[in-house]
Amino acid sequence: MQAAIRRPEPDYATLNELYDPDHELVSRMSELEGGGHRGARGFQAFLLASEENLPWESTLGEVEEIDSCTCLVILPTRHHGPSSGIVLDEQPLAGLVTVQDGKIVRTEVFPSREHALDAARSRD
Repeated sequence: MQAAIRRPEPDYATLNELYDPDHELVSRMSELEGGGHRGARGFQAFLLASEENLPWESTLGEVEEIDSCTCLVILPTRHHGPSSGIVLDEQPLAGLVTVQDGKIVRTEVFPSREHALDAARSRD
């Protein structure tokens, strides 16, 4: 996750090593666009669009194992005004990260820890 949220540019070498080539990123933005972002190109498109619409920066907070292949990741995040750079919003985003065969295959981003945990519970 640190490689994915690194600024000003993600660590693509690490992402290519750790993420499955068909990795799917699902977020509120991708849901509005009608689906997730797949693979390296999809992830890069997501980053470019999100940076253009509402620039952000994030750090890796806590990581908690949900089950043998899913982790909850908390990402303290700040959104900045596109022109001014003024911090508009600070919130901890949450991610559910799914790992299979040693690769990250899916990342789902939620507006809160509670939303992510609800989604994890609904899979059971």
